[in-house]
Amino acid sequence: MPSLLLRLRRLTWPQVVHWSIRRLPVSSLRRRSLDLQYLQRRQKRELSKATTKEQRSEIEGSYKWDIWLGEEAVETVHSDLLRKQADRLHLPLPSGEEYWARGDYTEENYLTRAGCEWMREKIRTERKARWEDRSRPLTLGVTLLGAVFAFVAAGVGVFNAHETWTEHHHVDGSHQKP
Repeated sequence: MPSLLLRLRRLTWPQVVHWSIRRLPVSSLRRRSLDLQYLQRRQKRELSKATTKEQRSEIEGSYKWDIWLGEEAVETVHSDLLRKQADRLHLPLPSGEEYWARGDYTEENYLTRAGCEWMREKIRTERKARWEDRSRPLTLGVTLLGAVFAFVAAGVGVFNAHETWTEHHHVDGSHQKP
């Protein structure tokens, strides 16, 4: 543990926050998004400190590759999540070059923006259809339950009215005032 504290002492405050967030139990998409945001903030901070054009181009060049890799990693993980959702719902994957791109770093195919939109629309449509299929019996059950309660309430009302009437009227036909 002492080595951990020594390592944390050497880090700046944003690096400590970033380091601690990396150890939280979060999804891989969220973790990669946080890494990418961290790199972008760090680049922006260093660019604000740069005084010459050469320094700015050097900073942009040094971060360009890391940010590009981060964006590709986020898109790859996001595509994997959409693929898993499509597999769970037994949906086909889109076909066509406009829906897929090949990662230069990961060398995996991932969905483009058009592919993500297409997949989200298909997933949304399928989930809506499944919800409607599941909700029909539920709607029928709630309707029947409401009808039963209404029938019971009407019966109780009639029974109470009959008891009240018999309390005030005797069998011999005489009427007693309350």
